[in-house]
Amino acid sequence: MGKRHYERERFYETVFVVKPTLTEEEFKKVVEGVKEEITRKGGEILYEEDWGLREFAYPIEKFNHGRYYLIQFRAVNEGEPPYENLNVPNELEFYYRVNENIIRWLTSKIKKSEVKSQKAVKAEG
Repeated sequence: MGKRHYERERFYETVFVVKPTLTEEEFKKVVEGVKEEITRKGGEILYEEDWGLREFAYPIEKFNHGRYYLIQFRAVNEGEPPYENLNVPNELEFYYRVNENIIRWLTSKIKKSEVKSQKAVKAEG
């Protein structure tokens, strides 16, 4: 039986929605908490973007609007299996579940070519 192939790095994109009733300071604290959770587990933040306040298609937890935020990050496996750093999405999901200010989220694996560059976005704007 041959050795299993493990990816050395994986790229992820997470979008989360925060309650619209939070102040700007409280919103920043929630975002910093998510970013801290990613980096604490060995992830590296590559890109982030505030999508602002958007209307929902249907009410969520009695809210008709929510503030969206996008973060793209990289998780690198180091050492021998099992690779703890590749567990970042699972740990992030747990963080989302216990944070009462985050009402929806989605984390998905993306290709390296799909990662946006902060410099390219600044040049466009």
